[in-house]
Amino acid sequence: MTPGEHGLGATIRLRMDHTLPYCAGQVPPSPPGPGRERWIDAAFDALADGGLEAVAVEPLGVRLGVTKGSFYWHFRDRGALIAAVVEAFEVRGADEPIRELRGVADPRARLQQLFHVALGRPESLRSERALLTATDPRVMAAVARVHQKRRAFLEQCYRDLGLSPAHARHWAATAYATFIGAVVLSEQAPFDSARSVARWITHFSERLLLSASTPASPRTCARR
Repeated sequence: MTPGEHGLGATIRLRMDHTLPYCAGQVPPSPPGPGRERWIDAAFDALADGGLEAVAVEPLGVRLGVTKGSFYWHFRDRGALIAAVVEAFEVRGADEPIRELRGVADPRARLQQLFHVALGRPESLRSERALLTATDPRVMAAVARVHQKRRAFLEQCYRDLGLSPAHARHWAATAYATFIGAVVLSEQAPFDSARSVARWITHFSERLLLSASTPASPRTCARR
C-alpha cells in the first residue's frame, strides 16, 4: 500500500470509527448549545418584540449567543420552528392552565386564578397579539382552537357559579372579549407592566364576578 493509500484508509477508518457508537445503538453526543425549549422560548420573545417576521434563525441565535448550527440539531428549518411555537402556544396558552385550574373546586377562586394566569405576564400578551394578527394558516388554526378551549372553560366556570347556560355564555363572552382587548392593548397602560396589570386584574375580577353573581331582573333575562 502506498503512503497515499495508507492515508486514505486511515481517514476512512477514522470516519467509520467516529460513527460506530451511534450506529451501534449507543447514545449519540449531546446537541451543542441551548436545548429545544430555549429556542422556542426565544421565538416567543421575538414574537413579543417584532411579530412573526422576527422569528428567524440567525437573529434567534444572536439572542441565545450561539451560531445557527445549534438550531439544526432541533429543527429542520424555520417552518419546523414555527410549527413548534404554534404547538407550544396551544399547550401553554390553553391546555396546561385549564388542566391545572380544573383542580380548583371553588368557581370564584378558579376564575380569579384564571384571570391572573391569563393576564399576569405582559410579554405573553404581546407574543399572543403577534399570533392573533398572523396570516399563517397553521397559526390561525391554532389560535381558533385556543379561543374555543378558553371560552368553553370560562363558560363552565360561570355555570359552576350557578348561572344558567345562556347567562354563562354571556359572561364567558364578556370576560374573553375583555381579555382579547388586553392582548390588543398590551403595550399600553395598564397592560404594559406586571405591577399595573396586577392592580387591574384585582379590580376587573371583582367587578366581573360581582356582576355575574348578581341575579338579573326578569326584564333583563327576557332580553337575553
